[in-house]
Amino acid sequence: MNSKILPSETDNDTSIVERGFVFAVIILPFVGLIYAIVALCRQGVPIFYPLLAFFLYVATGLGITIGFHRLFTHESFKTHASFKLLFAILGAMAVQGRLIEWCARHHHHHQETDTEEDPSSYPSSRTVVNVK
Repeated sequence: MNSKILPSETDNDTSIVERGFVFAVIILPFVGLIYAIVALCRQGVPIFYPLLAFFLYVATGLGITIGFHRLFTHESFKTHASFKLLFAILGAMAVQGRLIEWCARHHHHHQETDTEEDPSSYPSSRTVVNVK
């Protein structure tokens, strides 16, 4: 096993702002879910809001899996320009970066699968949390 895959103890190339952002992105949705459940139980929430949240969760997931991944990165199928626009918008709503960067990173992932250069491999040399 190549030891360069794991970050060294002195490797600290992520700023406190980046760490805070990642922490917020991971923790805040969970806190929001707990708050929503408590609010639903205590005062009632119109069914529209949980249904909207579920719809947007599914729609943005499809924007990434069908749109960014299958349609734009692998060009697995062809579709009308209006559907391309719809999938591009839904994928962008998933907040995983710009379409062109997402596709480039995924192509790079396929070229460097399971190597130190693979941007999707875990643990990566760019991880935010230091693994010892």
